[in-house]
Amino acid sequence: KELLVCVFNLTNDVLAAAIKDRHDNGVKVRIITDDECMTNKGNDCKDLADYGIPVRTDSEPSYHMHNKFMLVDNVFLLTGSFNWTF
Repeated sequence: KELLVCVFNLTNDVLAAAIKDRHDNGVKVRIITDDECMTNKGNDCKDLADYGIPVRTDSEPSYHMHNKFMLVDNVFLLTGSFNWTF
């Protein structure tokens, strides 16, 4: 029903496609990411925002949103130190 994603950097096209698929299948998807990483070459968050998925960023260039976690249906939490990149 709901997929909440908070990632510093997302350049893994397979994961981005899976997020789009969940969105297309009626799952409420929201993403939080870092403002600078979002503009990096190959980052998928801008594409996901353009696709219609709500994406928010930090608003201060001197700060970094450096978390990496995903919450599924307020039940399952995936967390770790890895970025969603290859």
